Amino acid sequence: MRLRATVGAFVLCAKLLAQVPPALTTWLDTAPPSEKFPAEWYSARTQDTYHPTANGGTWPSPLVGIPFTGTIVMSAPNSQPGQGPRFSREFTMRDSKGRTRIEDVADVDGMPAAIASQIKSRITVNDVVSHCSFDWVEPATNEADKIAIVQCGPHTVTLQQTVDGMEIKMTKQVVETTHPFPWQTLQIEPLGEKVVAGVKAVGIRQTLTDMHSSSGRPQVTEIWWSPEIKEMLEAKPLGDAEGRFTIEMTEIKRDEPDPAQFYPPEGYKIVPGALPF
Repeated sequence: MRLRATVGAFVLCAKLLAQVPPALTTWLDTAPPSEKFPAEWYSARTQDTYHPTANGGTWPSPLVGIPFTGTIVMSAPNSQPGQGPRFSREFTMRDSKGRTRIEDVADVDGMPAAIASQIKSRITVNDVVSHCSFDWVEPATNEADKIAIVQCGPHTVTLQQTVDGMEIKMTKQVVETTHPFPWQTLQIEPLGEKVVAGVKAVGIRQTLTDMHSSSGRPQVTEIWWSPEIKEMLEAKPLGDAEGRFTIEMTEIKRDEPDPAQFYPPEGYKIVPGALPF
């Protein structure tokens, strides 16, 4: 389960992007040769509707100079009687240049060793410097597994400065009532500051009332976000939380990740194509 997909369904309007005038425009062609990938990776055949055209376009500007690594744990009550809670883990990191890596792993706690050893992790890397994204699985138990799919944007694009909607909502720290849709009311209450996993965070309590809700009860969520690493650190459903995930980032480190983590492992064949999102 992808964190961002979970958050999108679980925390309304958590990742809206609002554009602001570009303060700085950079061209990929000015990047050092070591930051460029083969020209064929930027072929029009590898473009899709989610990427700019081959004639140029914009690309979100990276979060530069904010490296970190962390473990995201998602848990929710199990709908099966007698079963423990459902778990999902995600290892995430960002380097100083803004590259990101997300590793989705199934929870293996309590699984027989024979089954746990067969579980593979899916790794997605977004290289915002070269405008390429990679997708592969580990561990590779045979040659067929040693495939990494790459999807690149055009060779020449501008970097568009953007500001994250979550950052705007969290840092305002004001009481606010909005109507995302005519049948919904979203109330926001500021919670101030606290420390989560050793990192300073600001929080809000978010109450969503939906006239079409089958339960007839509002959904209340506490969200804690870090201005330091610009990531959500915790999202916890309150009250009637049946089936809803609690999300928490742990083991946060501010060190620079190993650069090798942002490129497929040695021996993997890199194949241009659309990423399996």
